[in-house]
Amino acid sequence: MMNLTNYISQGQYRYYYDQLTNKDKALYKQILYGFITFQESMMLSTGDIDRVLDVYHKICYDVPEIFFVKKLKYRPGMSIELLVEYRFTPQECLGIFEVMDEKCQKLKALTAGMGDVEKVKAGHDYLVHHVTYRDVGAPYSHEAAGPLVYDIGVCEGISKAFKYIADRIGLKAIVVSGMATGEGNPNGGGHAWNVVEVDGKLYHLDVTFDSGLSKNGAARYDYFLLSAEEISADHCEDPGQPICSHVYNYYATVGCLAEGKRDVVKMVSGMKSGESVVFQMPQIPAPEEEIVNAVWKAVQDAMPQSEYKMLMYHNKERRVFQLNKE
Repeated sequence: MMNLTNYISQGQYRYYYDQLTNKDKALYKQILYGFITFQESMMLSTGDIDRVLDVYHKICYDVPEIFFVKKLKYRPGMSIELLVEYRFTPQECLGIFEVMDEKCQKLKALTAGMGDVEKVKAGHDYLVHHVTYRDVGAPYSHEAAGPLVYDIGVCEGISKAFKYIADRIGLKAIVVSGMATGEGNPNGGGHAWNVVEVDGKLYHLDVTFDSGLSKNGAARYDYFLLSAEEISADHCEDPGQPICSHVYNYYATVGCLAEGKRDVVKMVSGMKSGESVVFQMPQIPAPEEEIVNAVWKAVQDAMPQSEYKMLMYHNKERRVFQLNKE
């Protein structure tokens, strides 16, 4: 019997498991064991399918290694028979795990001796620079294997991939779900991202959003270590998620908070062709158009129009600007 236990990170952080009752923990363990031993049928000690599906979804977020589970069916009764369809064979899984672990070993070596912030940044940057957001109807776009093996994925796959990396480089991370809102998503839409523990404090991290914003080779950190209040501008998390009350403020930490015209001029002066500058403006109560116009005027004052062609990108919700000089 194939058993993939050795491919699951030792000491894996399982936030959702920890929230369960003792009875549901036992069900969780039974279902997970069935998955990693490729059981096609499991007789469960409950007749409540809603309970079974709730536990299953918690396993999916806690244990990104079960990317090979494709579909569940069941036969109802006092004891449910859970029927499992797998998207990969055991041998195919072994090959996929080898590729995933090879990449994670490189990240583990790179982050050895780093603090939590640097580790989060390393995992974030790897996914931002290597993964293309794409759902091609492939069986792995929503799983950790998509980003880590095939360099493609959607938000769920990217957040599971970060969890997979975090488990192996000494970080506690959670996959969280909710809705993407804000100006870019007027009708809202299902979304997944991460919560990560940094030096004992919890923060939101949305690698997918940062990846979509990153242009011209410059990684963006608009959604890097945010509080619940900060991320609520364009995210709405589902109930039952951990509370993130701390503020990190990445751009201020790295000296890229522009508090006025003088700071903007200082940042863009001396830019060369092909270079990018990213900075954040304070969240002051002022019309957004007024802020954008002020930034653009500062750029024009810093460099005569005849000397450059400048492209400006603006994230309204986070009030972050990127300037690319061409």
